[in-house]
Amino acid sequence: MLEPIAIFFLVVYAFSLLFLRKGWRELPSLGFSRDKLSSTTQVTVLIPVRNEAANILNLLNDLTAQSVENFEVVVVDDHSDDETVRLVRQFEPGDHFNLRFITASKGVGKKSALTLGMSYASGELIVTTDGDCRVPEKWLETILRYYDTFQPQMICGGVTFHQEKNLWQKMLTVEFMSAIGTGAASLGLRKPNMCSGANLAFTKTVFEEVGGYQGTEQIPSGDDEFLMHKVAAKYPEQILYLKEKESIVKTQPPQSISALYHQRKRWASKWTFYENLSTKAVAVYVFSFHLIYILLAIGVFIGWIKPLIFITLFTIRVALEWFFLKDILCFFGHRNKQWLIPLTALWYSPYVVLIGLTGTWGSYDWKGRQLSKSLKPSEERID
Repeated sequence: MLEPIAIFFLVVYAFSLLFLRKGWRELPSLGFSRDKLSSTTQVTVLIPVRNEAANILNLLNDLTAQSVENFEVVVVDDHSDDETVRLVRQFEPGDHFNLRFITASKGVGKKSALTLGMSYASGELIVTTDGDCRVPEKWLETILRYYDTFQPQMICGGVTFHQEKNLWQKMLTVEFMSAIGTGAASLGLRKPNMCSGANLAFTKTVFEEVGGYQGTEQIPSGDDEFLMHKVAAKYPEQILYLKEKESIVKTQPPQSISALYHQRKRWASKWTFYENLSTKAVAVYVFSFHLIYILLAIGVFIGWIKPLIFITLFTIRVALEWFFLKDILCFFGHRNKQWLIPLTALWYSPYVVLIGLTGTWGSYDWKGRQLSKSLKPSEERID
């Protein structure tokens, strides 16, 4: 009985990946221009930070190396207990940008920090990233060219891992590229569902129009996706993906299995709060798809299912994933990691089911804090 169900899910999976591949390929690309940028758009780069002493100077130095100048950077500290505050206060940006540093006295969490930062931001276009990211020299210039050309309400950019130290972290890159590629391809199909606040731009006007993070401030995770969903409800055709290599933001992969578990549990914890039924349906389908592969493996182990059936279904799945992922891996500079797709698939199903189950309850660690799915009422206050 399980085999026909598995075949049905695999057929749906095949069509889904075909459509996603089509969406990826249809994303517009300007190609980087060598003409001097003549934009008059005022930009604020908004960076919420917590305990980023090991990383924040790298990001600030990257911003001083941007090919554009005269922009604003607002760094909001979310109750750091390391050297982050001292390092940012002592940083000298020179004439490259105007740096404002704000320490949150009330409120807890990233949404609270972002909301506080928005009250100080003077730019027409808000660009967000995280304190542990590295941004390329043409990052802001590419975003500005895209914004000036298409005038969207929101621009979602690419994020990838770098500086992987071992095979496990390289497989995490393949897994992460699957999520990033799916979000990008969905935008190509005009079905926005996920993005990353590590590389996100939106107009200050639309942030205020949709009420920012109001209604989701009690949820620690999802500042990027919940905002996207609110913007998509009003302007579904005005959210674009920035498919330009010059704009790719890089960050390091989780450094341990424990760090990976808590990071992905935090990401998974928000799915029950989605208001869009199609987005919830996709989450349920993905969970069910991977659960079936676990049941198939158990069936093989106890002798209910022939090994050849499992191997055939698994091989078809890997071939489909390679067909979808190969272009995305190449775009993000990971062409040499294509051979890791089968290895990643071996552990991905148990991982998805584990995170899907544990993400619906309990707490997780983030930046030295222990958080639950919803912040306590005393923590919901927004500055």
